[in-house]
Amino acid sequence: MRADTFPGDGEFAGSNPDLAFRQLIMEAGADIAILEPLAPGTRLAEAAQASAIATNLWLDEHWLDSHDNWHQRWRG
Repeated sequence: MRADTFPGDGEFAGSNPDLAFRQLIMEAGADIAILEPLAPGTRLAEAAQASAIATNLWLDEHWLDSHDNWHQRWRG
């Protein structure tokens, strides 16, 4: 993990849509970015389903909404 991917507010690396947009799209020149959050696996089907649902909701609310995906370059 690159040290400059950590936002200044102390959050996790790669957690800030504005910083990620600047680094991945503007500076690195990517056309789109596919959002694929990493999560530990589980042997319990119900727990895996609940985790997937929560992750999808989080992606929708924090990355794919009209505020953070105004440029339409995030895919998730």
